[in-house]
Amino acid sequence: MKIKRLISVLFSVFLLCIAAVPAAAEGELYIDTKTVYDGMTCSYSEGYIPTVENGEVRIVLPLKGGTGSTLTVVPDLGDVSSCPFVYGNYNMTVKRNSKAVFVIDLRLKLLDNPVNGVYPVTFNVTTSDGTAGSFTVYATIASDGSASQSGSNYVDFYIADVVCPENIEAGSDFTAKVTIRNIGGVTASGVKLQYSSESPSLVPVGSTHSMLLDDFPAGESRDVELPLHLSRDASAGRFCVNIELSYRSPDGNAMESCESFFVDVRSSTSITFDEPDLSDGVIEDTPVSISANVYNTGGTPVYDVFVSIEGQGVYSEESTLKVYYKSIQPGETAAGMITAYFYSAANYLNSDGTLPVTYRITYQDESGKQYEESRVFNVALFPYQAQEPAATPEPAKVNTQGQYWTILIAIISVIAVITAIAIAVSVTRRAKVNRN
Repeated sequence: MKIKRLISVLFSVFLLCIAAVPAAAEGELYIDTKTVYDGMTCSYSEGYIPTVENGEVRIVLPLKGGTGSTLTVVPDLGDVSSCPFVYGNYNMTVKRNSKAVFVIDLRLKLLDNPVNGVYPVTFNVTTSDGTAGSFTVYATIASDGSASQSGSNYVDFYIADVVCPENIEAGSDFTAKVTIRNIGGVTASGVKLQYSSESPSLVPVGSTHSMLLDDFPAGESRDVELPLHLSRDASAGRFCVNIELSYRSPDGNAMESCESFFVDVRSSTSITFDEPDLSDGVIEDTPVSISANVYNTGGTPVYDVFVSIEGQGVYSEESTLKVYYKSIQPGETAAGMITAYFYSAANYLNSDGTLPVTYRITYQDESGKQYEESRVFNVALFPYQAQEPAATPEPAKVNTQGQYWTILIAIISVIAVITAIAIAVSVTRRAKVNRN
């Protein structure tokens, strides 16, 4: 019977595991923003910028997630007429490394006299199993900023660096720290900066969106802080911020320069789950079904989701008290169940006799950051009581002594009746004889 019961439980768990697999189990490709790879001076979260040296631009793009063992990369260099790169066939195939990361290392040759500026390079990628994605990296082309080398007789502004918070929450204020450099050969006088956003979801903080930078000599850099607000209904994506620099040239003419930078926003990571109901306690060594349902209520996928029941005095006949989901997409649910057994041991219990049990959920966001949700329950245990078969009632005892007296009285009564009848008949006969 125990073997049949085990097979039945295993089959039930098998069906639950099948139901627990989310529809988008293959996941998505995403940038590894934490790690510094060969050819990078810092990670993406720290403000990685492609290097420019020896007449070429080197772009390193590490991608995680997806499925398949190889990645096909097709770079898009933009408009031929304004592109600073030498056009050619830069398509490549990349294999996963030992840490399951696709590390794209692209070297682009520069034209002999490229125009300074910030140029987008879009990587269109597809894994061998069909997972696709598109990622844009911006390469900055500029001289070293010295007036003698530039030899220009005009002002030339460009944005050398932008630092924003790593995780920008919807509905919050934050500050973008921007480095502006004058790579021209002359000084800009009375520089005034104004900034704005192209999206209504991202706006400057306060009523004043401008500041004075005074004179801006050639070859110098200025760091400015731009307060911004992200609305509560903002979705994940890339938001463009425009900077307008108005100034006077050395000959007194009013001039303007427009530059832009981008703010990457990831929707906040958020999950909810069905908490187990253990408030009424459990019966020892009796299977208890515990929900492992997880809901992705955030705006970004979550990965490597584990739901577990932990604690001494808790075990499973299936040798596991965990459910695993590879990924859960925004707005989706992963459903599962854990079958657990509980037993008491003096050194496991609280002072009130309850058993401490932890219900834990761990998961990761797109950048690989680890999150955890846990609840601790003090579970009351009730002893297992096997049902004994009902006792067979004994047959009723017969009072034989009482039966004997009843029969004796009946016999005496019959004899008395017969005797009375015999006497009556005798008397009648005698009376007839005497009359005759």
